Amino acid sequence: MVQTFIDEEQLTAISYQLYRDSEAILEHWRHADPYIAEVMRYCTVVAFEIYGEPNPAVMERMNPMLQAGRATQMVRLAGFVRQ
Repeated sequence: MVQTFIDEEQLTAISYQLYRDSEAILEHWRHADPYIAEVMRYCTVVAFEIYGEPNPAVMERMNPMLQAGRATQMVRLAGFVRQ
């Protein structure tokens, strides 16, 4: 799931993305990267929140943002999913 919200007056946007697992993230990137690269010519990511524990391939790609302090990661403590 990907939802994008925008505040036109403040020229800010938030993209909320929820994936079932790391493979779904990687698949999204495979398809969306050309479009994301074009959009990023006009945007700056100021905060990126990672919830859970994605696999090493996902985390390797997120590492530059984590190291730069623009991304944070919070590991799962508790919860459930209704089917």
